[in-house]
Amino acid sequence: MSATLIAPKPTIVAERPPRAAAPEVVSRFEIETAEMNRWLRMLVPPFFLSGTAFAFAIATGWQWLIGVALFVGPTFIILAFIYLGLTSESNGE
Repeated sequence: MSATLIAPKPTIVAERPPRAAAPEVVSRFEIETAEMNRWLRMLVPPFFLSGTAFAFAIATGWQWLIGVALFVGPTFIILAFIYLGLTSESNGE
């Protein structure tokens, strides 16, 4: 019996194209929570800075800190409201 060694033929496996990732379903509650957190992150710091400057003005007697409180609070709040109003997605669905 004579045996011959024949090299096996390589099998070609067709690769599947990658599947597109399924879009995440985001609930309305998550969107509203994210928007509320964005507004709070923009509006709370000016109140805190203004209140801190006013508290230091009363505690130390340095009256120039009241000017800082009167400038920082309203200026940054107005800028924050303008920014948030221009970038909000309130009309998008």
